[in-house]
Amino acid sequence: MLTYAAVRYLSLRKSVSGAVDVGERLKVCDGLRSPFILGITDPVIYLPSGLDEASRQNMLLHENAHIKRLDNVWKPLAWLILAVHWFNPFVWAAFILFCRDMELACDESAIKEMDAESIADYAQVLLNCGCGDR
Repeated sequence: MLTYAAVRYLSLRKSVSGAVDVGERLKVCDGLRSPFILGITDPVIYLPSGLDEASRQNMLLHENAHIKRLDNVWKPLAWLILAVHWFNPFVWAAFILFCRDMELACDESAIKEMDAESIADYAQVLLNCGCGDR
């Protein structure tokens, strides 16, 4: 599992090697389906290219919530625990639920201060991102 993680990480780094800096700790890359954070000690947010400003701001709210919550540290730690206990179905279930809860907590953090229309726009951005549309 650690070999798989290393290969996936190196593949991801290679796929975003052509990303363009657009701000402090923010890069835009062609070919991405959804935004993500890469890096444990110095996290960088990667966004898909071609986003309108509203979609970009909504995605940044979500990704910055991950950084504030230190999810870029917790998720690799959870993966390491899973790699050690790969044979235990309860650890698999805990990892899956942890990842789901992490995403829901960031969504909740992002919409905390929004009005109903902004929440609807945020939900549309998530839906488009999940479907591969922009």
